[in-house]
Parts: sequence; structure tokens; C-alpha cells
Amino acid sequence: MTRRCPATSSTRLSAPSSATSTRFWTTSARLALTELLFTGINGRSAIAVGTGLQGGIGGGLTFSLPVADSLRLGVLFDASVVPNFGLTIGNGVRSIIEACRSPQGCDLRSGDFFQQKSVTQVQPALAASWAPFSALGVTANASYIWANQHLNGSNSSGNAFQLGTALDFDFKAISEVPVGLMFQFSWIAPFNGEALQHVSDIGGGIFYTGRKNLALGAQVIDRRYAVVPGVVNVTWKTFLVDIGMRYYW
Repeated sequence: MTRRCPATSSTRLSAPSSATSTRFWTTSARLALTELLFTGINGRSAIAVGTGLQGGIGGGLTFSLPVADSLRLGVLFDASVVPNFGLTIGNGVRSIIEACRSPQGCDLRSGDFFQQKSVTQVQPALAASWAPFSALGVTANASYIWANQHLNGSNSSGNAFQLGTALDFDFKAISEVPVGLMFQFSWIAPFNGEALQHVSDIGGGIFYTGRKNLALGAQVIDRRYAVVPGVVNVTWKTFLVDIGMRYYW
């Protein structure tokens, strides 16, 4: 199978950070550090949307089994801890105005302006990777997500299903051009609790495929999600650009 593109949430079966194998099973482990900063691009949007800073650490294991020359099945398990901090000026001002209208008088609550949140997440998954011919690869996975959220002193949990798929085409397999293209889609659908939200990703990427052990390229993802769930009632559309390089040995 030709699987040289960098791994995404939809292609974790094919790009382990380290691996050991037997005749049948392959076991791999991964570790990831994440960071995210979002804010409005002008004064009005910064007040309405706020500013958020997020960082996290996660890791996982993959157990995969080749069932045919072009088909591999896998079982994955991931866990992560993601703390973040949010500043929502618009929500704080609105809360003060509403409080001052009540007979009890104005009440300033810091939690309306500042959010301190930490999310712990566990995600087992099933995945399949298929290469109908040497230049084309198709990956799909289905997972269950459990999350526990600690927000300004209160706790909540949630459950969701996630579906993802990715297709990649490697021109190097049929020509001298060391370029690969990838398309991916991912959808998270909560079905219980408040700690998770609907998120949909659709995107693609271009990668260098001239060296087997090198993953080098860029991805662009169109993401839809709630900006600050439960605080700002806005479904946001944003573009994420990921430029990365990995070397496997």
C-alpha cells in the first residue's frame, strides 16, 4: 500500500510514530502536543467572539492486522488532556446589563468574562485502510468519544460518535513526480451530555512523496463548530492550515 502522506485524524492507521510487528499484527504508539489560538479579526468580532488559547497533550496505540495484500484493519485507542483559557468580553458585558435590570442590582461574575476549561478525552476506534492499486489509498474509521469537561469549577461529561475518511493519490507510484494529494472528511456527532459539540471538517492537502520515510506537506481544513458552546450562540466556520514534517525510522 502507498501511504506516505502525513497522518490526520482520519488516517491514524497508516502512519505510526514508532512500531513493532510480528508476522500478523503490527503495534504502534504515538504522542502529540497541540496548541490553538483563536480571536476576532477586528474590534467588534473580538468582543463578540472573544479570544481563546488552548494547549494539550495526547497519546495512543494502534493494533493493525493485514487481511489481504491491499487491505488492513486496525483497533486504535487514544487519550488526551486539553486545558484552555477563554476571554469573552461580549458575554460578560451582556451578563452585567441583564443583572443590573433585576431588583437585586448589578452582579459582576468573573466567570462571565473568563473561562478556565480542561477537557479529558478517551477515544477507542476501528479503522480500515485499502489500496485498490498502488497509487490510491482509502482510509476510514469509526470511533466512540467520551469526554469530561471541567469549566469554571463545574464538571460535565459527554459522549459522541465520530466518522472519518481520507483518500490519497501518489503520483510517484505511476510517474516520476514525487507529489501526493489527499482529501479528508471528519464528523463528530454528540448523543449525550454537554462536554462535546458538533464538529465537521472537510479539506485536502499536498505532500512530497519522494522519500519513503519522510512525510512533508501542507493541509487546509474547512471546520464548522460552535465558537464557545453554551456562551456564544454562534456556529463558526474557519480554515485551518497545517504545515508539517515527520521522519520515520
